Amino acid sequence: MEFYGGSFTDIIDGQQFSIGSMTYYNGTILSGTGANTIDLDVTLDLDIKRRIFRPYFDFTFELINTVNTADPIASADFVYLDDARSSRTLIFDGQEFEFELRFGETTADGFSKFDRFNVIENRDASVNLDGTFNLLGPVNDPGVGGNSPILGGLIIDDDPAIGVANDVLYQKIGYLDPEEFVGSLLEPAKKLAESARSSREIAINGEEDANKASIDINAKLDSGDFLTAEELYLKALEAADTAEIEADRAEAFALEAQPFLQQAKDPALNDPKATDEAIQVTDEVNAASFYATRARDAATAARLAATTAETAWNRAMLDAPTSNAEALARYYAGRAKLEKDAAKSAREVAENLARAAADAAAEMSRMIGEGKYFEAESHFNKIIPNAQQARNAVDTAADFALRSREAALEASALAISEPEAIDEADAANSDAGAAENEALLARAEADTASGIASIATSEWDSLVAAGANGDASAFAT
Repeated sequence: MEFYGGSFTDIIDGQQFSIGSMTYYNGTILSGTGANTIDLDVTLDLDIKRRIFRPYFDFTFELINTVNTADPIASADFVYLDDARSSRTLIFDGQEFEFELRFGETTADGFSKFDRFNVIENRDASVNLDGTFNLLGPVNDPGVGGNSPILGGLIIDDDPAIGVANDVLYQKIGYLDPEEFVGSLLEPAKKLAESARSSREIAINGEEDANKASIDINAKLDSGDFLTAEELYLKALEAADTAEIEADRAEAFALEAQPFLQQAKDPALNDPKATDEAIQVTDEVNAASFYATRARDAATAARLAATTAETAWNRAMLDAPTSNAEALARYYAGRAKLEKDAAKSAREVAENLARAAADAAAEMSRMIGEGKYFEAESHFNKIIPNAQQARNAVDTAADFALRSREAALEASALAISEPEAIDEADAANSDAGAAENEALLARAEADTASGIASIATSEWDSLVAAGANGDASAFAT
Protein backbone atom coordinates (compact mmCIF):
# COMPACT_ATOMS: atom_id res chain seq x y z
CA MET A 1 0.00 0.00 0.00
CA GLU A 2 1.34 3.45 -0.97
CA PHE A 3 0.07 6.97 -0.36
CA TYR A 4 0.78 9.97 -2.60
CA GLY A 5 0.09 13.51 -1.34
CA GLY A 6 -1.91 15.97 -3.42
CA SER A 7 -2.62 19.70 -3.52
CA PHE A 8 -5.64 21.98 -3.22
CA THR A 9 -6.50 25.68 -3.20
CA ASP A 10 -9.23 28.00 -1.92
CA ILE A 11 -11.31 25.63 0.18
CA ILE A 12 -14.27 26.56 2.37
CA ASP A 13 -16.29 24.92 5.11
CA GLY A 14 -18.02 21.78 3.85
CA GLN A 15 -16.14 21.67 0.55
CA GLN A 16 -14.63 18.33 -0.44
CA PHE A 17 -11.03 18.51 -1.68
CA SER A 18 -8.34 16.02 -2.69
CA ILE A 19 -5.52 15.37 -0.23
CA GLY A 20 -3.88 12.67 -2.38
CA SER A 21 -4.31 9.11 -3.58
CA MET A 22 -3.63 5.61 -2.26
CA THR A 23 -2.58 2.52 -4.21
CA TYR A 24 -3.32 -0.97 -2.89
CA TYR A 25 -2.27 -4.35 -4.29
CA ASN A 26 -4.53 -7.30 -3.44
CA GLY A 27 -2.16 -10.25 -3.58
CA THR A 28 -1.70 -13.60 -1.90
CA ILE A 29 0.01 -13.85 1.51
CA LEU A 30 0.80 -16.62 3.96
CA SER A 31 -1.61 -16.99 6.81
CA GLY A 32 -0.60 -14.99 9.86
CA THR A 33 1.86 -12.73 7.99
CA GLY A 34 -0.46 -9.89 7.01
CA ALA A 35 -1.19 -6.59 8.68
CA ASN A 36 -4.59 -5.98 10.19
CA THR A 37 -4.46 -2.17 10.42
CA ILE A 38 -2.55 0.71 8.89
CA ASP A 39 -2.28 4.17 10.46
CA LEU A 40 -2.26 7.26 8.27
CA ASP A 41 -1.14 10.65 9.61
CA VAL A 42 -2.17 13.46 7.27
CA THR A 43 -0.24 16.73 7.52
CA LEU A 44 -1.72 19.71 5.65
CA ASP A 45 -0.02 22.95 4.68
CA LEU A 46 -2.65 25.67 5.20
CA ASP A 47 -2.20 29.34 4.30
CA ILE A 48 -4.56 31.24 6.60
CA LYS A 49 -4.39 35.03 6.71
CA ARG A 50 -0.80 35.14 5.36
CA ARG A 51 0.37 32.52 7.88
CA ILE A 52 1.42 28.95 7.11
CA PHE A 53 0.00 26.31 9.48
CA ARG A 54 0.70 22.58 9.43
CA PRO A 55 -2.06 20.74 11.30
CA TYR A 56 -1.93 16.96 11.27
CA PHE A 57 -4.75 14.44 11.56
CA ASP A 58 -4.66 10.70 12.25
CA PHE A 59 -6.74 7.89 10.76
CA THR A 60 -6.73 4.09 11.01
CA PHE A 61 -7.42 1.74 8.09
CA GLU A 62 -8.48 -1.86 8.67
CA LEU A 63 -7.31 -4.37 6.04
CA ILE A 64 -10.11 -6.87 5.47
CA ASN A 65 -9.34 -10.18 3.68
CA THR A 66 -12.35 -11.84 2.09
CA VAL A 67 -12.87 -15.50 1.22
CA ASN A 68 -12.06 -16.05 -2.43
CA THR A 69 -14.92 -17.43 -4.54
CA ALA A 70 -15.89 -17.47 -8.19
CA ASP A 71 -17.38 -14.02 -7.74
CA PRO A 72 -14.54 -11.46 -8.21
CA ILE A 73 -16.58 -8.64 -6.65
CA ALA A 74 -17.43 -10.63 -3.51
CA SER A 75 -13.81 -11.85 -3.33
CA ALA A 76 -12.31 -8.37 -3.49
CA ASP A 77 -10.33 -7.54 -0.35
CA PHE A 78 -10.91 -4.04 0.97
CA VAL A 79 -9.51 -1.26 3.07
CA TYR A 80 -11.98 -0.01 5.66
CA LEU A 81 -11.81 3.44 7.20
CA ASP A 82 -12.42 2.77 10.87
CA ASP A 83 -13.58 6.33 11.65
CA ALA A 84 -13.96 8.92 8.91
CA ARG A 85 -13.57 11.74 11.45
CA SER A 86 -10.15 12.51 12.89
CA SER A 87 -9.88 12.60 16.68
CA ARG A 88 -8.08 15.93 16.30
CA THR A 89 -10.11 19.07 15.62
CA LEU A 90 -9.02 22.41 14.25
CA ILE A 91 -9.91 25.71 15.93
CA PHE A 92 -9.50 29.09 14.26
CA ASP A 93 -10.99 32.46 15.25
CA GLY A 94 -13.06 30.78 17.96
CA GLN A 95 -14.70 28.30 15.58
CA GLU A 96 -14.09 24.55 15.75
CA PHE A 97 -13.85 22.35 12.65
CA GLU A 98 -13.62 18.58 12.32
CA PHE A 99 -11.62 17.00 9.52
CA GLU A 100 -13.32 14.14 7.67
CA LEU A 101 -11.75 11.68 5.24
CA ARG A 102 -13.45 9.53 2.59
CA PHE A 103 -12.59 7.34 -0.38
CA GLY A 104 -13.33 8.85 -3.81
CA GLU A 105 -12.93 7.72 -7.40
CA THR A 106 -10.91 4.58 -8.19
CA THR A 107 -9.05 3.11 -11.14
CA ALA A 108 -10.47 0.21 -13.16
CA ASP A 109 -9.68 -2.71 -10.82
CA GLY A 110 -11.09 -1.07 -7.72
CA PHE A 111 -14.40 0.24 -6.45
CA SER A 112 -15.34 2.24 -3.39
CA LYS A 113 -17.92 3.89 -1.25
CA PHE A 114 -17.15 6.57 1.27
CA ASP A 115 -15.57 4.37 3.99
CA ARG A 116 -14.27 1.34 2.07
CA PHE A 117 -12.03 0.67 -0.90
CA ASN A 118 -12.17 -2.73 -2.64
CA VAL A 119 -9.55 -4.17 -5.01
CA ILE A 120 -10.05 -7.21 -7.28
CA GLU A 121 -7.96 -10.28 -6.35
CA ASN A 122 -4.37 -10.23 -7.70
CA ARG A 123 -4.83 -6.70 -9.04
CA ASP A 124 -3.77 -3.26 -7.90
CA ALA A 125 -5.89 -0.13 -7.94
CA SER A 126 -5.71 3.46 -6.81
CA VAL A 127 -8.28 5.58 -5.05
CA ASN A 128 -8.55 9.30 -4.42
CA LEU A 129 -8.60 10.37 -0.78
CA ASP A 130 -10.86 13.37 -0.25
CA GLY A 131 -10.99 15.56 2.85
CA THR A 132 -13.57 18.00 4.19
CA PHE A 133 -13.47 20.57 6.99
CA ASN A 134 -16.90 20.64 8.66
CA LEU A 135 -17.81 23.52 10.97
CA LEU A 136 -18.88 22.24 14.39
CA GLY A 137 -19.63 25.68 15.81
CA PRO A 138 -18.16 28.17 18.25
CA VAL A 139 -15.80 26.93 20.95
CA ASN A 140 -17.04 27.56 24.47
CA ASP A 141 -14.16 26.00 26.42
CA PRO A 142 -11.24 25.07 24.17
CA GLY A 143 -9.07 24.13 27.13
CA VAL A 144 -11.11 21.10 28.13
CA GLY A 145 -11.21 17.58 26.71
CA GLY A 146 -10.56 16.75 23.09
CA ASN A 147 -9.63 20.28 22.07
CA SER A 148 -6.27 20.05 23.81
CA PRO A 149 -3.39 18.98 21.54
CA ILE A 150 -2.09 16.84 24.41
CA LEU A 151 -5.42 15.02 24.65
CA GLY A 152 -5.83 14.53 20.92
CA GLY A 153 -7.27 17.77 19.57
CA LEU A 154 -5.54 20.54 17.65
CA ILE A 155 -5.79 24.29 18.03
CA ILE A 156 -4.81 26.80 15.38
CA ASP A 157 -5.03 30.34 16.69
CA ASP A 158 -2.74 33.31 17.24
CA ASP A 159 -4.38 34.06 20.60
CA PRO A 160 -2.14 32.70 23.42
CA ALA A 161 -5.16 32.67 25.76
CA ILE A 162 -6.75 29.81 23.82
CA GLY A 163 -5.80 26.27 24.79
CA VAL A 164 -4.64 24.56 27.96
CA ALA A 165 -2.18 26.25 30.28
CA ASN A 166 0.73 23.91 29.53
CA ASP A 167 0.20 24.05 25.78
CA VAL A 168 2.83 26.35 24.22
CA LEU A 169 1.97 28.30 21.10
CA TYR A 170 3.89 26.24 18.58
CA GLN A 171 1.88 23.18 19.60
CA LYS A 172 -1.34 25.07 19.20
CA ILE A 173 -0.71 25.69 15.55
CA GLY A 174 0.39 22.22 14.61
CA TYR A 175 4.18 22.22 15.00
CA LEU A 176 5.93 19.66 17.16
CA ASP A 177 9.36 21.27 16.62
CA PRO A 178 9.80 24.81 18.02
CA GLU A 179 12.72 25.53 15.68
CA GLU A 180 10.57 24.68 12.67
CA PHE A 181 7.74 26.85 14.02
CA VAL A 182 9.94 29.90 14.64
CA GLY A 183 11.48 29.42 11.21
CA SER A 184 7.97 29.51 9.73
CA LEU A 185 7.54 33.02 11.14
CA LEU A 186 10.58 34.43 9.34
CA GLU A 187 9.22 34.56 5.79
CA PRO A 188 5.94 36.37 6.66
CA ALA A 189 7.91 38.72 8.94
CA LYS A 190 10.26 39.53 6.05
CA LYS A 191 7.34 40.17 3.70
CA LEU A 192 5.71 42.54 6.16
CA ALA A 193 8.98 44.39 6.74
CA GLU A 194 9.53 44.68 2.99
CA SER A 195 5.99 45.97 2.50
CA ALA A 196 6.53 48.55 5.25
CA ARG A 197 9.84 49.56 3.65
CA SER A 198 8.17 50.03 0.26
CA SER A 199 5.45 52.21 1.82
CA ARG A 200 8.14 54.24 3.60
CA GLU A 201 9.91 54.91 0.29
CA ILE A 202 6.70 56.13 -1.32
CA ALA A 203 5.94 58.32 1.70
CA ILE A 204 9.45 59.83 1.55
CA ASN A 205 8.98 60.55 -2.16
CA GLY A 206 5.71 62.27 -1.28
CA GLU A 207 7.49 64.37 1.33
CA GLU A 208 10.15 65.39 -1.20
CA ASP A 209 7.56 66.30 -3.84
CA ALA A 210 5.48 68.32 -1.37
CA ASN A 211 8.55 70.19 -0.09
CA LYS A 212 9.73 71.03 -3.59
CA ALA A 213 6.27 72.24 -4.63
CA SER A 214 6.00 74.33 -1.45
CA ILE A 215 9.31 76.03 -2.25
CA ASP A 216 8.71 76.52 -5.98
CA ILE A 217 5.19 77.94 -5.60
CA ASN A 218 6.42 81.18 -4.08
CA ALA A 219 8.66 81.97 -7.04
CA LYS A 220 5.79 81.33 -9.46
CA LEU A 221 3.41 83.50 -7.47
CA ASP A 222 5.96 86.31 -7.29
CA SER A 223 6.40 86.19 -11.07
CA GLY A 224 2.63 86.21 -11.65
CA ASP A 225 2.58 82.69 -13.10
CA PHE A 226 -0.57 81.67 -11.23
CA LEU A 227 -1.38 78.77 -13.53
CA THR A 228 1.88 76.97 -12.75
CA ALA A 229 1.55 77.96 -9.09
CA GLU A 230 -1.84 76.25 -8.96
CA GLU A 231 -0.34 73.09 -10.42
CA LEU A 232 2.34 73.14 -7.72
CA TYR A 233 -0.24 73.71 -4.98
CA LEU A 234 -2.34 70.76 -6.19
CA LYS A 235 0.78 68.63 -6.56
CA ALA A 236 1.72 69.35 -2.94
CA LEU A 237 -1.75 68.29 -1.74
CA GLU A 238 -1.64 65.09 -3.79
CA ALA A 239 1.86 64.25 -2.53
CA ALA A 240 0.76 64.75 1.09
CA ASP A 241 -2.32 62.56 0.56
CA THR A 242 -0.14 59.82 -0.94
CA ALA A 243 2.37 60.03 1.91
CA GLU A 244 -0.40 59.70 4.51
CA ILE A 245 -1.93 56.71 2.75
CA GLU A 246 1.43 54.96 2.64
CA ALA A 247 2.13 55.82 6.29
CA ASP A 248 -1.17 54.17 7.21
CA ARG A 249 -0.19 51.12 5.20
CA ALA A 250 3.27 50.93 6.79
CA GLU A 251 1.77 51.13 10.27
CA ALA A 252 -0.71 48.36 9.41
CA PHE A 253 2.13 46.13 8.21
CA ALA A 254 4.14 46.83 11.39
CA LEU A 255 1.12 46.12 13.58
CA GLU A 256 0.50 42.83 11.79
CA ALA A 257 4.12 41.83 12.40
CA GLN A 258 4.13 42.65 16.13
CA PRO A 259 2.66 39.32 17.39
CA PHE A 260 5.61 37.50 15.81
CA LEU A 261 7.90 38.89 18.53
CA GLN A 262 6.31 36.96 21.37
CA GLN A 263 5.52 33.98 19.18
CA ALA A 264 9.21 33.64 18.33
CA LYS A 265 10.46 34.42 21.83
CA ASP A 266 8.53 31.78 23.81
CA PRO A 267 9.65 28.69 21.83
CA ALA A 268 13.24 30.01 21.74
CA LEU A 269 13.27 30.14 25.55
CA ASN A 270 12.30 26.46 25.62
CA ASP A 271 14.64 25.35 22.83
CA PRO A 272 17.98 27.14 22.19
CA LYS A 273 18.02 25.73 18.66
CA ALA A 274 15.28 28.20 17.78
CA THR A 275 17.29 31.22 19.01
CA ASP A 276 18.89 32.18 15.68
CA GLU A 277 15.53 32.13 13.90
CA ALA A 278 13.94 34.08 16.75
CA ILE A 279 16.62 36.80 16.44
CA GLN A 280 16.00 37.07 12.71
CA VAL A 281 12.26 37.33 13.24
CA THR A 282 12.81 40.05 15.85
CA ASP A 283 15.04 41.99 13.46
CA GLU A 284 12.39 41.91 10.74
CA VAL A 285 9.59 42.97 13.12
CA ASN A 286 11.72 45.84 14.46
CA ALA A 287 12.57 46.86 10.90
CA ALA A 288 8.86 47.02 10.04
CA SER A 289 8.28 49.28 13.05
CA PHE A 290 11.19 51.53 12.07
CA TYR A 291 9.90 51.86 8.51
CA ALA A 292 6.42 52.69 9.79
CA THR A 293 7.78 55.41 12.08
CA ARG A 294 9.80 56.94 9.27
CA ALA A 295 6.83 56.80 6.91
CA ARG A 296 4.68 58.66 9.45
CA ASP A 297 7.40 61.30 9.90
CA ALA A 298 7.51 61.76 6.13
CA ALA A 299 3.72 62.04 5.93
CA THR A 300 3.66 64.66 8.69
CA ALA A 301 6.34 66.71 6.93
CA ALA A 302 4.54 66.36 3.58
CA ARG A 303 1.28 67.61 5.08
CA LEU A 304 3.06 70.60 6.62
CA ALA A 305 4.60 71.47 3.25
CA ALA A 306 1.22 71.08 1.52
CA THR A 307 -0.41 73.35 4.09
CA THR A 308 2.29 75.95 3.49
CA ALA A 309 1.69 75.78 -0.27
CA GLU A 310 -2.07 76.03 0.26
CA THR A 311 -1.68 79.09 2.48
CA ALA A 312 0.53 80.80 -0.10
CA TRP A 313 -1.96 80.00 -2.87
CA ASN A 314 -5.01 81.23 -0.95
CA ARG A 315 -3.25 84.44 0.09
CA ALA A 316 -2.21 85.15 -3.48
CA MET A 317 -5.74 84.62 -4.77
CA LEU A 318 -7.09 87.07 -2.17
CA ASP A 319 -4.47 89.75 -2.89
CA ALA A 320 -4.21 89.42 -6.68
CA PRO A 321 -7.43 91.27 -7.69
CA THR A 322 -5.97 94.49 -6.29
CA SER A 323 -2.24 93.86 -6.47
CA ASN A 324 -1.83 91.97 -9.77
CA ALA A 325 -5.12 91.89 -11.69
CA GLU A 326 -3.43 91.36 -15.07
CA ALA A 327 -1.62 88.23 -13.83
CA LEU A 328 -4.84 86.93 -12.29
CA ALA A 329 -6.72 87.54 -15.54
CA ARG A 330 -3.93 85.73 -17.37
CA TYR A 331 -4.46 82.80 -14.98
CA TYR A 332 -8.18 82.66 -15.73
CA ALA A 333 -7.44 82.89 -19.45
CA GLY A 334 -5.04 79.99 -19.08
CA ARG A 335 -7.68 77.99 -17.22
CA ALA A 336 -10.22 78.73 -19.95
CA LYS A 337 -7.79 77.45 -22.57
CA LEU A 338 -6.99 74.28 -20.62
CA GLU A 339 -10.69 73.51 -20.23
CA LYS A 340 -11.23 74.24 -23.93
CA ASP A 341 -8.48 71.77 -24.87
CA ALA A 342 -10.06 69.17 -22.58
CA ALA A 343 -13.46 69.74 -24.19
CA LYS A 344 -11.85 69.25 -27.60
CA SER A 345 -10.37 65.92 -26.48
CA ALA A 346 -13.79 64.79 -25.24
CA ARG A 347 -15.33 65.79 -28.59
CA GLU A 348 -12.69 63.73 -30.41
CA VAL A 349 -13.58 60.75 -28.23
CA ALA A 350 -17.25 61.13 -29.15
CA GLU A 351 -16.31 61.45 -32.83
CA ASN A 352 -14.21 58.28 -32.76
CA LEU A 353 -16.98 56.36 -30.98
CA ALA A 354 -19.57 57.50 -33.50
CA ARG A 355 -17.27 56.39 -36.32
CA ALA A 356 -16.78 53.02 -34.62
CA ALA A 357 -20.56 52.62 -34.29
CA ALA A 358 -21.00 53.42 -37.99
CA ASP A 359 -18.30 50.92 -38.99
CA ALA A 360 -19.82 48.21 -36.82
CA ALA A 361 -23.27 48.85 -38.28
CA ALA A 362 -21.92 48.62 -41.81
CA GLU A 363 -20.17 45.33 -41.01
CA MET A 364 -23.33 44.01 -39.38
CA SER A 365 -25.37 44.74 -42.50
CA ARG A 366 -22.73 43.16 -44.72
CA MET A 367 -22.65 39.97 -42.62
CA ILE A 368 -26.45 39.76 -42.68
CA GLY A 369 -26.36 40.06 -46.45
CA GLU A 370 -23.92 37.14 -46.60
CA GLY A 371 -26.01 35.05 -44.21
CA LYS A 372 -23.32 35.16 -41.51
CA TYR A 373 -25.60 35.91 -38.60
CA PHE A 374 -23.22 34.90 -35.84
CA GLU A 375 -20.63 37.37 -37.11
CA ALA A 376 -23.37 39.97 -37.61
CA GLU A 377 -24.40 39.67 -33.97
CA SER A 378 -20.82 40.26 -32.78
CA HIS A 379 -20.77 43.56 -34.70
CA PHE A 380 -24.25 44.50 -33.45
CA ASN A 381 -23.09 44.00 -29.86
CA LYS A 382 -20.46 46.72 -30.35
CA ILE A 383 -22.83 49.44 -31.56
CA ILE A 384 -24.88 50.25 -28.47
CA PRO A 385 -21.87 50.42 -26.09
CA ASN A 386 -20.16 52.79 -28.53
CA ALA A 387 -23.25 55.02 -28.57
CA GLN A 388 -23.49 55.00 -24.78
CA GLN A 389 -19.82 55.91 -24.37
CA ALA A 390 -20.25 58.72 -26.93
CA ARG A 391 -23.08 60.11 -24.78
CA ASN A 392 -20.77 60.00 -21.75
CA ALA A 393 -18.17 61.95 -23.71
CA VAL A 394 -20.80 64.65 -24.35
CA ASP A 395 -21.32 65.08 -20.61
CA THR A 396 -17.56 65.35 -20.13
CA ALA A 397 -17.21 67.96 -22.88
CA ALA A 398 -20.11 69.97 -21.46
CA ASP A 399 -18.50 69.96 -18.02
CA PHE A 400 -15.21 71.27 -19.42
CA ALA A 401 -17.05 73.92 -21.42
CA LEU A 402 -18.85 75.11 -18.28
CA ARG A 403 -15.58 75.42 -16.40
CA SER A 404 -14.04 77.30 -19.31
CA ARG A 405 -16.94 79.76 -19.28
CA GLU A 406 -16.64 80.22 -15.50
CA ALA A 407 -12.95 81.12 -15.92
CA ALA A 408 -13.84 83.58 -18.70
CA LEU A 409 -16.42 85.25 -16.46
CA GLU A 410 -13.80 85.73 -13.74
CA ALA A 411 -11.42 87.31 -16.27
CA SER A 412 -14.20 89.58 -17.58
CA ALA A 413 -15.04 90.71 -14.06
CA LEU A 414 -11.43 91.77 -13.56
CA ALA A 415 -11.39 93.61 -16.88
CA ILE A 416 -14.26 95.86 -15.79
CA SER A 417 -12.08 97.70 -13.30
CA GLU A 418 -8.62 96.85 -14.63
CA PRO A 419 -8.01 97.82 -18.30
CA GLU A 420 -4.79 95.80 -18.43
CA ALA A 421 -6.90 92.64 -18.00
CA ILE A 422 -9.04 93.28 -21.10
CA ASP A 423 -6.84 91.35 -23.54
CA GLU A 424 -6.72 88.34 -21.23
CA ALA A 425 -10.49 88.49 -20.75
CA ASP A 426 -11.01 88.56 -24.52
CA ALA A 427 -8.78 85.52 -24.93
CA ALA A 428 -10.63 83.70 -22.14
CA ASN A 429 -14.02 84.44 -23.71
CA SER A 430 -12.77 83.24 -27.08
CA ASP A 431 -11.58 79.95 -25.60
CA ALA A 432 -14.82 79.56 -23.63
CA GLY A 433 -16.80 79.99 -26.84
CA ALA A 434 -14.60 77.42 -28.55
CA ALA A 435 -15.11 75.01 -25.64
CA GLU A 436 -18.88 75.42 -25.90
CA ASN A 437 -18.67 74.74 -29.63
CA GLU A 438 -16.67 71.57 -28.95
CA ALA A 439 -19.43 70.45 -26.56
CA LEU A 440 -22.05 71.06 -29.27
CA LEU A 441 -20.01 69.10 -31.81
CA ALA A 442 -19.62 66.26 -29.30
CA ARG A 443 -23.40 66.20 -28.83
CA ALA A 444 -23.90 66.00 -32.58
CA GLU A 445 -21.52 63.04 -32.79
CA ALA A 446 -23.34 61.32 -29.93
CA ASP A 447 -26.70 61.93 -31.62
CA THR A 448 -25.30 60.34 -34.77
CA ALA A 449 -24.11 57.32 -32.80
CA SER A 450 -27.51 57.02 -31.09
CA GLY A 451 -29.28 57.14 -34.45
CA ILE A 452 -27.02 54.42 -35.81
CA ALA A 453 -27.69 52.29 -32.75
CA SER A 454 -31.44 52.74 -33.11
CA ILE A 455 -31.42 51.70 -36.78
CA ALA A 456 -29.13 48.72 -36.10
CA THR A 457 -31.31 47.56 -33.21
CA SER A 458 -34.42 47.72 -35.37
CA GLU A 459 -32.68 45.80 -38.14
CA TRP A 460 -31.40 43.09 -35.80
CA ASP A 461 -34.71 42.72 -33.91
CA SER A 462 -36.58 42.36 -37.20
CA LEU A 463 -34.13 39.70 -38.33
CA VAL A 464 -34.51 37.72 -35.11
CA ALA A 465 -38.33 38.02 -35.18
CA ALA A 466 -38.52 36.85 -38.81
CA GLY A 467 -36.22 33.90 -38.25
CA ALA A 468 -34.04 34.98 -41.15
CA ASN A 469 -36.93 34.74 -43.64
CA GLY A 470 -36.30 31.46 -45.31
CA ASP A 471 -32.62 31.18 -44.44
CA ALA A 472 -33.27 29.35 -41.19
CA SER A 473 -30.29 27.04 -41.48
CA ALA A 474 -27.82 29.92 -41.71
CA PHE A 475 -29.65 31.78 -38.95
CA ALA A 476 -29.54 28.72 -36.69
CA THR A 477 -25.83 28.41 -37.31
